[in-house]
Amino acid sequence: MDISNGKKAWLARINYPGVYKVSKYTVNLNDLDMLGANAIFDALHNGDIIAIDEIGPMALSSFSFSAALVQAVETSKPLLATIHHDMSHPLVENIKARADSEIIQVTRENRKKLHVEVAEKLSNCLVIA
Repeated sequence: MDISNGKKAWLARINYPGVYKVSKYTVNLNDLDMLGANAIFDALHNGDIIAIDEIGPMALSSFSFSAALVQAVETSKPLLATIHHDMSHPLVENIKARADSEIIQVTRENRKKLHVEVAEKLSNCLVIA
């Protein structure tokens, strides 16, 4: 879903014809390109913060999404993204290795209060920018 305009699409479906599959799911690359990648590009041009949920094997199957993600990582705008917990991909490894990245692991202990910490960090980024 693109929260800037309310547009929705499906990322994947079970038992659906298609080429790219992750486990039992067929990835809808057309909607991922049209909505997912375009939402990132729109946020790059029009947003104060870029939010991506989630960077995982399905999303990274799209060249357009991956290209948009690279631009989002390179921008000076704050980027809040979730990364699939066991994701291993060169682009994800690059994000994790960046000096300006902060990885916060969601646990049972912190998940109910983590939003306060994240909101504070994003607020500080906006004040600085």
